[in-house]
Amino acid sequence: MKRNLGIALLAVCATFLLTAAVHVSEPAAVRGTIGLGTWKTQAEYKDIEVTAGDKLLYHSDFTTEAKDWKPSGGDWKVVDGAYRQSATGENRRSVLDLPELAEATDYTVQLKARKIAGSEGFLVMFHVTDDDFSWLNLGGWNNTGHAIKHNRVAVGGRVPGKIETGRWYDIRIELAGPRIKCFLNDTRILDLND
Repeated sequence: MKRNLGIALLAVCATFLLTAAVHVSEPAAVRGTIGLGTWKTQAEYKDIEVTAGDKLLYHSDFTTEAKDWKPSGGDWKVVDGAYRQSATGENRRSVLDLPELAEATDYTVQLKARKIAGSEGFLVMFHVTDDDFSWLNLGGWNNTGHAIKHNRVAVGGRVPGKIETGRWYDIRIELAGPRIKCFLNDTRILDLND
């Protein structure tokens, strides 16, 4: 009797575990728009493009205004065809409010950026939702390194590097599933799975 009860109990446990394993769902894809930022630096951005495969989702046109950009701290203005942040201080951000990007998952963002003054470099945000975001931090830690941060926590380690004042940089971030590849002047500097 005890043996039959033990076998029955094991069968129930095995059925429960198998059923639970079958109902495990895949994690939701990370999605969201893009943004720009500075930290103890003044910088400007231009020629911003977001593509998904062959489809162009966004192309900046800073001829007169920064339509669809929503600043959150800092002094953001269009100056000479670029989107410039000229205030000092930390965590100066502006997010692109565009419906096409709200649900975007896999995309590539490309842009040009130039440091005007300050002690650090650039922040290029991706997969931005209301209170969740990641950013590529170029010239962070007092202009000594580059890293990817999720909600301001570094992920995947930091690599040495700095950003020079007055020089235009080409920046590209490729997002495909959990993989994030970041390029500075066409040189891959970071490659990780989030």
